[in-house]
Amino acid sequence: MPLNSFTLLAITGIFILALEGCQNKKLESPSPEITPPDLSMEPTFPMSEGPLKLQGEALGMENPHQYRVKLKWMLENSEPSVFFLVQRHDWNEGRIVPEGQSFYFDESVTEGKEYTYQVRMLNGSKTTISDRVKVVVPVDKVFEKGDHVLESAIQGYHRLFFLEGARLFWQGEKIEIKTHEIISENAIFESFSEDLKKAPMGEDGKSGGKLTLISHSLKGSLFIRADGQNGGQGATGTSGKSGEAGEQGPTAFLHWGKPENTPPGAYLYRGYFFICDPPRLPGGKGKPGQEGGKGERGRKGGNSGKVFLDIKRIDEGEVFFTNKPGLAGEGGLGGSGGEGGPGGVPGPIDWQSHASLMPQGANLELFHQCAPLQGEKGDSGPLGAFGEKGEDGFQAPYCLRLGNSKTGQCD
Repeated sequence: MPLNSFTLLAITGIFILALEGCQNKKLESPSPEITPPDLSMEPTFPMSEGPLKLQGEALGMENPHQYRVKLKWMLENSEPSVFFLVQRHDWNEGRIVPEGQSFYFDESVTEGKEYTYQVRMLNGSKTTISDRVKVVVPVDKVFEKGDHVLESAIQGYHRLFFLEGARLFWQGEKIEIKTHEIISENAIFESFSEDLKKAPMGEDGKSGGKLTLISHSLKGSLFIRADGQNGGQGATGTSGKSGEAGEQGPTAFLHWGKPENTPPGAYLYRGYFFICDPPRLPGGKGKPGQEGGKGERGRKGGNSGKVFLDIKRIDEGEVFFTNKPGLAGEGGLGGSGGEGGPGGVPGPIDWQSHASLMPQGANLELFHQCAPLQGEKGDSGPLGAFGEKGEDGFQAPYCLRLGNSKTGQCD
């Protein structure tokens, strides 16, 4: 029997009342809950086996910390009278999905939180309720421009963002990075920061440690430099010994005489002259210092870092990789030469051998005027020879699995 306008209106009214009632109902669970797998690994849809086969997935958006949840279900009936109502555990009202549409995007989610969803299919007076699906929105981590020293593993993040100018250092330690996606704006991973690229004097270079990096995909350019630490310079040689003192100066004789016979350079005292003979001859020059010791051999460079890199999708990214051994340290500087020896001490003064005309009460302090001088200090010794250069480190094994290609020792 054909429907008249009144009958059609009545049916429509019943459907609207049923739909409004469903919007305010809490989530029901006709069968056990479905918990999605870890979203930090290969993305999959957690899917129920019950009615509608509801699936849910958290999808990362372009900017860090922004996600949306995609729900999809089986469209069992494409009749115009079929509607779907999406419900979330913390919504007061459900969301109506247009007829014929079997998916829904929820963009009002926060990273790190868990959401439970359920879908109702409304087909006239018939209602089909899906299983409940839990979706955990993952968490991102952002490395800003600047230097970052890694002291522990980086795990538990769905996406790692490395902004332009970001540099990460693992300082020759063992570091593991596991994530689902890396977004890199020319980030640099290095085994040592600038202040540690060379070992201290007298020490061998450290190895580049070990870097393990596992990610499902990479976008952008990533530079990895797993180089060994350069060896330290050899220690400086020992200083040479000081030279010996110079020889003692000759004896000076003090002569007295009458003024009429005063020779040039004589001194006058109480009507008499006195003079030193020989005149002010110094002590001998000090002996030269000894040569400084030879510098020690330069220290060995550190071995390059061990690297295991596994990125399954790299069609939107590229990796630039080096793992060079540390360079040999330079030989130590030669030790400084020893100081020159002191000049010879002044010789004695003989004032008695020619003292017959010395005035009575003469002050012997006058004699310092003709005291011999101390000899000149000796020359410093020469610098010691440079030490020999050390040895370079060795290249450690590495494995790069990028997409379908393998490089290095991956077996």
